[in-house]
Amino acid sequence: MKKETKEMKKEDGITLISLIVSIILIVILSALTISIAVKNNIIGLATNGIIEYTKAQKDEKELVEETTDTINEVIDKLKEMEPLSPEELIGKYVNYQEFVDIKTYNADAPASEIEPDYKDETTGKYGINYYSSGETTNTAYKNATAPASEDLKWRIFKIVGNEMILISDMPTSYKLMLYGYEGYNNAVKLLNDLCEICYSSEKLGTKARSIKIEDIEELNIFTPTSYKNGTYKNGETYEITMSNNRNIPNICKEELDIEVNGAKGKKLGLSEQDKWYSGYTESNNVSSLLTKYTYYKFSWGSLSVKEEYKDVIIPKEGSYWVASRCGYYRGSYSCLHIFRVDSGSIGANHLIGTDGRGSNDSNSIRPVVSINLSGINLKTKDSDGTVLGKEVTKPILITKKS
Repeated sequence: MKKETKEMKKEDGITLISLIVSIILIVILSALTISIAVKNNIIGLATNGIIEYTKAQKDEKELVEETTDTINEVIDKLKEMEPLSPEELIGKYVNYQEFVDIKTYNADAPASEIEPDYKDETTGKYGINYYSSGETTNTAYKNATAPASEDLKWRIFKIVGNEMILISDMPTSYKLMLYGYEGYNNAVKLLNDLCEICYSSEKLGTKARSIKIEDIEELNIFTPTSYKNGTYKNGETYEITMSNNRNIPNICKEELDIEVNGAKGKKLGLSEQDKWYSGYTESNNVSSLLTKYTYYKFSWGSLSVKEEYKDVIIPKEGSYWVASRCGYYRGSYSCLHIFRVDSGSIGANHLIGTDGRGSNDSNSIRPVVSINLSGINLKTKDSDGTVLGKEVTKPILITKKS
């Protein structure tokens, strides 16, 4: 046992001596390393390296920031110069009027078939008038001077595919009076012809027309079939059972929504008419008559109209015709109407009933024109990025492509 203890003490002593020697060697090596580092300025070089690296990082960061700012400025500039989107274009003014061919509408155009003067409820004529709101005599409606192109302002109504559709800023100052059978027979063609003659442009190859009910329905601000009057609903077809209440303007025989003597019209939708019609067919020559309820009336206040469309379609005052027919079933007979828009609502005016009773009304005109975008240059912004078209005095500029 004593022998083992003696040997263990010997080993511990050796281990302690080794530790002391190792520490001395480490101190000597550290001193040498420090001496060499000081002599060769290694610490200074390392310090300078750290300083230079830090400075390089800072310079790189500043360069990246400057480059990013420059790139952002370029992007912002490009955004300023890029064309407006179709949604942004709605309601903007356009310099279309300078391309309009100034002409006068010839009120005697259909004279070979229909006399344009007003006479009485039986013959029911149509014509153009300039009477003021204070005049009530029928003499104001006769032999009126036909309107010419007015100096209208134009706004973008909508973009459909490659077509830009413009609408006059306001309805015309002159009015068109429609009355009775002939008013209903020819309203659509008369309104479209008047707009085509007075507001088309040969320079741009455009053909103007009147606004029609489909233009407004496509905005999806109301549902026509939601309208009903008592038990009678839009979209339904009703039969006129009273034999003496089947007097119809002759255009009805070709309307898709009317069935006369068992034959449904095969040609004309609500906004279609390609020729002049004259006269009417009396009840004794109509054995059966079915008419579709296509009338409706909505107040603007009850609808959610997008802001961009409010100024475009809702007149601040007055009213204008919409070149579309409609029927209003009343139980024992139907009223035949032409759509119209005023500051309060969209509805229609009664011109003639199948019971033979006529009425008249006068409204302004609202021309619409479609321009093919592939044939024109459209400048929507100035060189400084200012958006054009917000004001009448700074309209979006149209130039014809060469």
